[in-house]
Amino acid sequence: MFVTDRIFTTLPILPSDTAAEIWNKLEKRFASTSFQHQLMIRTEISRLQFDDTQDINEYIATLRTLYDRLASCGIAPNDGEIIAKLLTSLPPSWQSTAIALETASDGTLDTVSRVLQQEQTRRKLQSPPQVAMHSHTPHRKSPPKCDHCKRKHKTENCWQLHPERKPPKCSTCHRHHASGRCKERHETANVAMDNDWLIDGGASSHMVSNKELLSEYRIIHKTPVSLANGSVVYAIGQGNAKIFSQSGSLHLQHVLHVPDLHRNLFSPGAASDQNISIQLINKVYTISQGSTVITVPPTGHLHILTSRETASAALANANCSIWHRRLGHICMDMKKIQNATTGFKDCDKSSKGLCTTCVQAKQTVAVIPQESRTSPTTQRGQTLHADLIGPYIYPTSIGGKRYTLTIVDDFTRYSFVYNLSQKSEAATEIKNLIALLERQYNIQVMHFHSDRGGEFVNQSLQSYLATHGIIFTTSAPDTPQQNSVAERYMQPYTH
Repeated sequence: MFVTDRIFTTLPILPSDTAAEIWNKLEKRFASTSFQHQLMIRTEISRLQFDDTQDINEYIATLRTLYDRLASCGIAPNDGEIIAKLLTSLPPSWQSTAIALETASDGTLDTVSRVLQQEQTRRKLQSPPQVAMHSHTPHRKSPPKCDHCKRKHKTENCWQLHPERKPPKCSTCHRHHASGRCKERHETANVAMDNDWLIDGGASSHMVSNKELLSEYRIIHKTPVSLANGSVVYAIGQGNAKIFSQSGSLHLQHVLHVPDLHRNLFSPGAASDQNISIQLINKVYTISQGSTVITVPPTGHLHILTSRETASAALANANCSIWHRRLGHICMDMKKIQNATTGFKDCDKSSKGLCTTCVQAKQTVAVIPQESRTSPTTQRGQTLHADLIGPYIYPTSIGGKRYTLTIVDDFTRYSFVYNLSQKSEAATEIKNLIALLERQYNIQVMHFHSDRGGEFVNQSLQSYLATHGIIFTTSAPDTPQQNSVAERYMQPYTH
């Protein structure tokens, strides 16, 4: 049997392959003659299109290979069919060349291929290098200088002119910028990688960068470790490590401590020497040791083994007091949580101590006697209680809001909540609410009560209330219990 050079060059043949192995590759590729196989090849041919960025020789070779596969199924195409597919798959910029070839007297496949090769060579010589031109990096303009402070930012973003746009201090570096843009924050975020182990088939030993992951730690002689990029780092210690999972834990021995390593490395070779079974099936690692079985699917082109140490230790070692703090200082009775969750065990009652944080946060001063309070109202909207909280210690909302104004109706306890950018906006919102109640619901506000904050005690709001015949009262200094209606409404959100 004779195999053409065109078919022979498309096979992945190694110099060490025997004749039988080459025959098996040919049979595997061309033996199927079913209708489904023929349909698959024809579909692949119909979808094949030439692009100006491709090499015409490679495209013709691919097209010929597909037709050879079709011929092996018993359907032998002639040169005319191949030429027709080749010319119809050319882009519109090749239309003149395709028309010239269709009208040529010598219409063999070799002639058409040679003409197309010459045409592509001519186009490359005449056209400028488009890809190289577009690959040039444009010159970056320096940011404009502020007209006010002469620093490099836009005038409308100047914090000196617009103090409200100045973000709060970052919780990591204590500078004024959003926490998401903090470089130090991103560096400290790498700590989360301590629980991730990269499965590296080229590593000769398990390696970690964080000493805290190792038990039975001992200092060793400075040992060089060669990395894949050619650089050299040094191991300075050795110990044992555990990788936790839901089914148990893997015990790793002789783990090297390499401080300059950016990722923890799990060595399959070292694991095999420590009676850890490793299998790779369909790109999924199955790692087992005793009753512990961990499956590691691929993450992109990598296999990352994640340890569940934090969750396992937290579930096993936490007492009732710890769970009380973790869950936002809820009631010490954990029966409801135990019934509504899986894996949570009711904690020891002996560990239920007194939470000083709850005592300090929830304690209140003595209640004002009922006789000294404002007389109760008989209709909705007669008396309004107001309070304002802020600025928030966290970053502002998307709309730049930093304060919250609450107004509570004394009769129905219906509340109105407004988010504000500045305290000065409170007076405007109060005026709008009173006008809304009067015009839309025919409610006459008779009494307005608040604390002595500047957002309420000011000339603008006081003159408005006096003009509309509304009595304005305030609580005594340092006596928030006299404004208890509005204060109590906000208590769950401020403690």
